[in-house]
Amino acid sequence: MSIAEPHLTVEQFLEMFENGRLPDPDHSELLDGRIVIRTAKSPLAATCLALAHEAFRVILPSGWRLRNQSSIRTTDSIPEPDLAIVRGPARDYAQRRPGPGDTVMVVEISDSSLRQDRTLKSRIYARAGIAVYWIVNIVDAQVEVYNDPTGPDPAPSYRGRAEYRDDDPIPVVIDGVEVGRIVARNILP
Repeated sequence: MSIAEPHLTVEQFLEMFENGRLPDPDHSELLDGRIVIRTAKSPLAATCLALAHEAFRVILPSGWRLRNQSSIRTTDSIPEPDLAIVRGPARDYAQRRPGPGDTVMVVEISDSSLRQDRTLKSRIYARAGIAVYWIVNIVDAQVEVYNDPTGPDPAPSYRGRAEYRDDDPIPVVIDGVEVGRIVARNILP
């Protein structure tokens, strides 16, 4: 759900956040200049999030951090992916949000948000150059993996897309290196 204030800058949004002027600060995102209120997770989505968190935590190499439902910063948005893999120690982000140079992968758990995650969020992450974007698609019982972003572009997108179901092993690629695999059914409900 968008609110009436169109085309805010990242700085305007952050000022509203810091001054307590967001309608729902715990669930607000800035997506392409508009405030969007995130809906509450369904029990299935919450379960998938917990499963994905556990699966990534086990294979995450040293020097990388798994952030759970924490915002990142791009030039025009402050999205809050369900999971993000960022470089460096947790304290590196005590005074700032990770940006595209820090973030190598984002994951969205999608049921009611599937359309938005495939369109708006995909464009935002591709424009920012986030190398890998996963959608854990509860609706179609599959994991969609997007890679090779076009970056800043009139119509930003990902050049690569693959779908994984059931016992398909999904390669987890961090900074261009496969660090492990997660079986699709292990993160789907």
